[in-house]
Amino acid sequence: MTTRDHRDALSIQGQKTTRATAEGSTAWIWFLVGTFARAYLVFLLSLAAIALLPSLFGWHGSVIQSGSMEPHISAGDVVLLSDLSPDMPAPMGGVVEFRARSGSGGAPERVMLHRIVASNPDGTFVTAGDANADVDSTPLTREQITGRARLLVPYVGLPGYWLGSGNLPALALWSVLTLAALTTVVVSVPSRSRRTTDRSEHPNSSISEEPAEGSQPNDDASAPAAAGVSRRGLLSALPLLALPAAATAAFAARPVEAFFTGRTANPGNSWQAALSFGSRMYYNYRAAIARDAPWAYYPLDEAPTIYVAQDLSGNNRDAAYSYFGVTNSVPGALVNETNLAITLNGTPAATFAPPGPIPGPQTFTVELWFRTGSGLGGELASFGNTRSGTSSRYDRNLYMGSDGKLNFGVYAGATRVITSPLSYNDSAWHHVAATLGPAGMALYVDGRLIGSNSNRAAEAFIGYWRIGGDNLAGWPNRPVNTYFTGSIDEISIYPAALSQARISAHYQAALASTTGNYAVEVIADSPGYFYHLEEGQPGIMADSSGNGRDSSYPVGGVTYNVAGPLVKMNNRAARFDGSSGSLITGTRHDNPQTFTLEAWFNTTTTRGGQIIGFANNTSIANASRHDRTVYMLNSGQLAFGVRPGSRRTIFTQTRYNDGGWHHLAATLSPAGIVLYVDGELAARDTRYTSADPYNGYWQTGAGQLANWPSRPASNYFAGTIDEVAIYTRALTLAQVRAHYSAR
Repeated sequence: MTTRDHRDALSIQGQKTTRATAEGSTAWIWFLVGTFARAYLVFLLSLAAIALLPSLFGWHGSVIQSGSMEPHISAGDVVLLSDLSPDMPAPMGGVVEFRARSGSGGAPERVMLHRIVASNPDGTFVTAGDANADVDSTPLTREQITGRARLLVPYVGLPGYWLGSGNLPALALWSVLTLAALTTVVVSVPSRSRRTTDRSEHPNSSISEEPAEGSQPNDDASAPAAAGVSRRGLLSALPLLALPAAATAAFAARPVEAFFTGRTANPGNSWQAALSFGSRMYYNYRAAIARDAPWAYYPLDEAPTIYVAQDLSGNNRDAAYSYFGVTNSVPGALVNETNLAITLNGTPAATFAPPGPIPGPQTFTVELWFRTGSGLGGELASFGNTRSGTSSRYDRNLYMGSDGKLNFGVYAGATRVITSPLSYNDSAWHHVAATLGPAGMALYVDGRLIGSNSNRAAEAFIGYWRIGGDNLAGWPNRPVNTYFTGSIDEISIYPAALSQARISAHYQAALASTTGNYAVEVIADSPGYFYHLEEGQPGIMADSSGNGRDSSYPVGGVTYNVAGPLVKMNNRAARFDGSSGSLITGTRHDNPQTFTLEAWFNTTTTRGGQIIGFANNTSIANASRHDRTVYMLNSGQLAFGVRPGSRRTIFTQTRYNDGGWHHLAATLSPAGIVLYVDGELAARDTRYTSADPYNGYWQTGAGQLANWPSRPASNYFAGTIDEVAIYTRALTLAQVRAHYSAR
């Protein structure tokens, strides 16, 4: 080889090395860009698949068009729904699709999604959006409700939302970005035909491929191949857009306004789902509090050596308390969450105050959980002009009297006080919330409105929120001790007067924590009546079904506040004396022909008695028609009977007067009469599908049993009963087992 040939070879080798290095760098850039493009398209593909695949099971999807559920649910998310036929019950507490009736002027109906929060005596339903302060103005008929929300998928409906709302710039930008990602995927896949080597470029060359002296090996030998348009790249990219395009087309035609509580998320590349299937709200209590933006929120979960109440509102309002009067790290109200509380000893040292001073708010909500068995009373929360010690100005007082009744008062020229009809010093956890705002004052206990008035103002002065006690001189129902003795947990203060719907939502969100999952399971199956029997004294028997069918406790014959069956909580029940005690619903019911009766019972009686039944009179002695009865024989066996002309009864083989807690559920439907005990089928007869057609009242603990087969010695049941629920449909065995297992 001549010297000139050698120089030419070195020149060619240098050019190749430079070109290879440049091509290697370009290949890495294309590789990274292509990877991000694929990840974006795969993300679209995943969301679209989640949104479309449930259609194989009969679900349909709709794009949310409003921001009424911000910040949790956004416009452009897709909600998946199952059809809800007219013969299916409306899910109380569940999210439903419905057709809002048009107003005047011939406006078309709107498709909406909101939560059912209550039902009315006339059979209509009350709905509300979680972000709204008030319930919807127009109740729904059952015929308007067409679907039940099952799952929410974020983002995938945004193109349809942009198209429907006329936001063409956003739609155009998304289209350009998606097309750019598709193009990047196509051109970044190496072509199989791109095999050209330097030797093929010089087929007649005899130049050695060894590197020239002093040159470096090709550092980009391991770099990805340079990008190029290929058929393989095009075919691999097309499926990445097929499902998103289909999802956009499918959902663009189904706009709805509303929200849903379940949604998928992908934080940290780890798929998670926080779902609400129907009305089973697996909903963290603290998430419910955060949803309403508290001014301060104290879970009181501090370790034993930490005497600072940490504020989890995000507003950095930590509050120190004294270790002389406060015991912390005691078991809290939310027993199934990681939850602690504090116990106050009823002295001035057992108080604390959030930072201040602040102007006394004219609009607020103060909310907390408490537990006490003391007869001394005490102040739970108040607003005073000093941070500690005894205030000379004090107002916005939430306190317990020595009789255990709760009082909420403000001073507006004179004291304005709301007092609860019941006492709550029963050693059980209770939830209380007090509000003041433009609509007036209100007091809520355990999720229910106890009392309200139209007063809209409190005394104006600069001061501090106080927890645990302060001055109550001159206030009605002043307790023996103004400093509270008992446990307090989950304190939250808001700069707004929360609505009844939101306070009820907080309490319902805690049910899975305070009662295990039992109440959640019952409410999920839409009972017409649901009585916890937790009140502990004569007075109002609160209906927790959401239907507002409160009844009255009798003065005699029933012992209240006895231990109940739910092992996951400090559950209370009612004991019947077997001679005069009974509970009768105050609402007359129209000829129920399909129903489920459910209750827990515990007895050792050998005289039997009715546990639950139906009669045409609130007086047991004066009832001339009695039917739909579950009663115990003298032997301890259970009987369930209806009377479609003559008495038709089924019996269990097992005896249940053994002193243990047992769960019963009795159903009547076109499938016959069925009796379940402790989550298992105990008796059934498919021949009996109807009952005596009359209107009447449900009775618990006693009933007229004259002429019923194997009539027991007593009409009155001697034993303890709890968690009474009545449904307007027949529960399935699976549902009954779910209730029993949630104990």
